[in-house]
Amino acid sequence: ITLMIASCKKDKQETIDYDTQTSQDNSLADGIFNDVNNIADQAMNSGSLSTYRSGSPQNAPLLSSCATVTLHPDSSGTGGNITVDFGTVSGTITVQGTNALCNGQTSAPLGVTVNIPVGSPGTISGNASVCQGQVGVVYSVASIPNATGYIWTLPIGASITSGSNTDSITVTFSGVATSGNITVQGVNPGCNGSVTSPFAVTVIPSVANTVSIASNLGDTICPGSVTFTATPGNGLTYQWKINGLNVGSNSPTFISSLITGIQVVSCDMTSAAVCPSPVIASDTINMFVTPNPTIPQVTSYNIDSICSGTHGVSFGLLNPDPMYQYHWTTNPATTEIYNDTNIFCLIDFPATGNISYDIIVTSNILNCSTADTVQIAVKSTSAPDSTFIYLFTPVNILICMNNAFNTYQWGYDNAINNYYPDTITGAVYQNLNVGSAFDTTNNFYWVITHAGDCFTKSYYNRPRGHSSHLVKEIDEDLDVEISPNPVLKDFTAKLNGLYNGKINVSVLDILGRKIIEKEFWKESVIEYQTFEMEGQQTGIYFVRITYNQTDAKVFKIVVGR
Repeated sequence: ITLMIASCKKDKQETIDYDTQTSQDNSLADGIFNDVNNIADQAMNSGSLSTYRSGSPQNAPLLSSCATVTLHPDSSGTGGNITVDFGTVSGTITVQGTNALCNGQTSAPLGVTVNIPVGSPGTISGNASVCQGQVGVVYSVASIPNATGYIWTLPIGASITSGSNTDSITVTFSGVATSGNITVQGVNPGCNGSVTSPFAVTVIPSVANTVSIASNLGDTICPGSVTFTATPGNGLTYQWKINGLNVGSNSPTFISSLITGIQVVSCDMTSAAVCPSPVIASDTINMFVTPNPTIPQVTSYNIDSICSGTHGVSFGLLNPDPMYQYHWTTNPATTEIYNDTNIFCLIDFPATGNISYDIIVTSNILNCSTADTVQIAVKSTSAPDSTFIYLFTPVNILICMNNAFNTYQWGYDNAINNYYPDTITGAVYQNLNVGSAFDTTNNFYWVITHAGDCFTKSYYNRPRGHSSHLVKEIDEDLDVEISPNPVLKDFTAKLNGLYNGKINVSVLDILGRKIIEKEFWKESVIEYQTFEMEGQQTGIYFVRITYNQTDAKVFKIVVGR
């Protein structure tokens, strides 16, 4: 028997060929007996199988409710085929030749497996929009009747990570995945079901997710509050951290006063974009907190004798540190400060008295600072004017050209020692004999003179940054020539220059006593003034010419007979 196996569709007709053979006793079989065994399960059969031995093939009966057999003999009468309409149950087919007297042998059984057709699939469910690089996306379909397996098709760049050959799969979309369709088909060992309608999936390209954070004070700061800002500021969530521990709130800005020493500030940002990559981006700043410097302690000299117009008041520090930088200021800021970025400074107070001033010194290291303040009450009493200091060579004697003061105190500011006001002990007279120690490169000589409760400081040579209240020896606006010198009876002062105004000429002896004083107005470029010296003792005298209120020139003359 040859069988053309039927497809999975129920009641499909299949054709089986057969041949009639001559028996051993050479009798011709005049009929065909068809035996269809086990075509249907007994529970499904409506009755027992029928058999037919007649030679009339056109009268082939219905064998059972599960299969229908139709006999088709060929024209020679020696063979033919049968058509079987199968049900849903598997079984065997045999054939036996017969005649009026005998039944032939039954053929070997032909096993027939009837495969149950796969049911129609439902609709696929899952995400219709995904991101490139997204993982763990689940797609499923309702269980398909009679399916023992499932065949899925996916867009380019997508792959099944779990659930293959089942009704629910987990899919990973690679970083290069593209949009496309998902389909599924149910199958069993003998049948393939129909394919579902395509389920369209849109794959959205990923967007780079980055975040950067910055401190408003940089990465090296002083103790105190600092503000950190995350960029971009349109993230979905922010998590700030100090040394890996969560701090702050869900905000692109973080303000903290907790930063000390060396610490790491970071921020994790979840992007608000549809498809960020990565979902969480991070950035860090290594912060270094510089300790504040030690608070400076201000000290001063003659702090109780500051009057209106006092010049050259020294202020210094009791605890200077060479690692720090210092800056001096006053409040109100109406005074003149010299050497204001050193350990010591000089302050000139204005002529207006009866005012309190805050003397402020700020110590700095790596932009961190602390400050100390002392308050000075300036008296309404006027301080004495600056006096002129003359150097008598070659013995290097400094002479204060004014003997009207109550006290004198000599000293100098030393450049090597940060302009420390080194007071010269015991030098409390009108004259100072410096001798061979005279050094105008590193020392800036001065004398403090008192008149009543007030004092002022006058310099012989200029300290660094000190530009006023110094008696000048040269002035381009007024040249003076004294002649003759030595003087026998009188001398003439030739005043040549652009300066026009009041001029005071004083002649002093070696002790600073005023011998002659003359005041006049210079009204021309060149002017001559004569001074009578007849009757004066032989010796050295000084001619002091004061103009422009504070500027002065001093000349030494010798009177002799």
